[in-house]
Amino acid sequence: AIDPRQSATVYAATGAFPGGPSPVAGDTPGDILVSTNNGGAWTSIRTNLPDAPINAVVIDPASLPALLTQPAQRLYVATNKGVYMSGNAGVQWTDISGNLSRSLPSAPITDLALRSDGVLAASTLGRGAYWTPTAGVVPTVIVGHLGVNVTLRQGATLTTGISIANVNTADTFGLRLNSRVPWISV
Repeated sequence: AIDPRQSATVYAATGAFPGGPSPVAGDTPGDILVSTNNGGAWTSIRTNLPDAPINAVVIDPASLPALLTQPAQRLYVATNKGVYMSGNAGVQWTDISGNLSRSLPSAPITDLALRSDGVLAASTLGRGAYWTPTAGVVPTVIVGHLGVNVTLRQGATLTTGISIANVNTADTFGLRLNSRVPWISV
């Protein structure tokens, strides 16, 4: 998908369905990549998307920011685990599968189309098509597992940190951290 105002900004979904250009296409989780130099270099913007193939990406041309130097802000991706939306150019993703006309079945989402009237349509692998108006769909708090890998011997002390950012400036949220090991306090 090419950004409608910044033609050098290109998004690519990788990890489509089996039977693609190679025998192992779709056997491993995919990625969503962005290039800001016409494909010269690519960066992953997968962030908090589930470990699943990503089959399609759509840019909402109505989400162009006032500054001409910024890319479109709203992106949609089709994955094998649902439809996800980003309201900040791929920094964070929110599952919007529940917003579609009926609850999405447990099936890969094969493609997305954004109609000019703002309706997002999603097709599934053998389970039909679904749709939702995008007006009023906003990113919500993204719940995911936080983790940090450290080596700590019993009786020793270690200080570590996890960076947390709330990209939604309108809402606040609470957070509780728990340890899976009884002798570690958080």
